Amino acid sequence: MKTERLRLRVRIRKGFNNWKFDFKFWDLIDKESKKVIGHCGFHTWDKSIQQAEISYGLDKNFQKKGLMLEAIRPIILFGFREMKLKKIEAYIKVKNLPSKKLIAKLGFVAEEETPNLSNKNYIQYFSLLEADYTKN
Repeated sequence: MKTERLRLRVRIRKGFNNWKFDFKFWDLIDKESKKVIGHCGFHTWDKSIQQAEISYGLDKNFQKKGLMLEAIRPIILFGFREMKLKKIEAYIKVKNLPSKKLIAKLGFVAEEETPNLSNKNYIQYFSLLEADYTKN
């Protein structure tokens, strides 16, 4: 897959022998430098209930340029169309405002009304349903 500024190279990893989950990740490759600058994809992909958790990371030198938003959009579509996901989950530290802002732009909604803001390591749960994403 390609976006305007990135090439996405897929990496697939099967779950461990005693684990039912699979992984599907993409390296984010800067078209200019040809270097891997990040990743995004799905882990804890549970095929039996058609849901997975999204994960992403980007080199600090490439942050705040809209690259992750550009990369995640086709990954989410791939998840819903090719992996047949019905739900994508995201677990984000409550103080990670850039990540929360990113997933809000993608249509994820918080699953709890009042997160514990006093604990900087508190993880907040967000989700995106296939039915909600594809109607936009």
